[in-house]
Amino acid sequence: MLKKFVSSLLVILVLAGCSSGGGSSSSSKANAADLAASLVKDLKLDDKVVSTEDRIIQGLMFFPEDAVEESALYLSNDKKADTVGVFKAKDAEACKECIETYRETLKSQMQSYAPGETFKVDSAIIEEKNGYVIFVICDNLEDARKIVEKL
Repeated sequence: MLKKFVSSLLVILVLAGCSSGGGSSSSSKANAADLAASLVKDLKLDDKVVSTEDRIIQGLMFFPEDAVEESALYLSNDKKADTVGVFKAKDAEACKECIETYRETLKSQMQSYAPGETFKVDSAIIEEKNGYVIFVICDNLEDARKIVEKL
């Protein structure tokens, strides 16, 4: 009985070791979701924005087919304009154009429903960094620009 227990425990430890080893090699390679989550945390927006599903992202941004490989988008959960988006772009210019169109639409909505948010939307960050297009709307745009520059 003890032999079976020890054997089972050894198998579990070996499997756990294998799975954690595989995770660390993949985590060294950044992806859109990880970068977006990191931005949300660094900008202290954890309690202000929520992650959005891929099908919703496509419905908001209307990216052309094959323009974006990966995407992650966090939107405000309290009728504000706060937004963090990271898009791994095959066609960065097309991606930026779609984001700009979304920003203009959001600006129009904010002018009607939350005029105090319009300045944030006007000052949005839309930058290309290391194959990713970064989109940020938040209260502290100075800190956001510094954080995006470090990516």
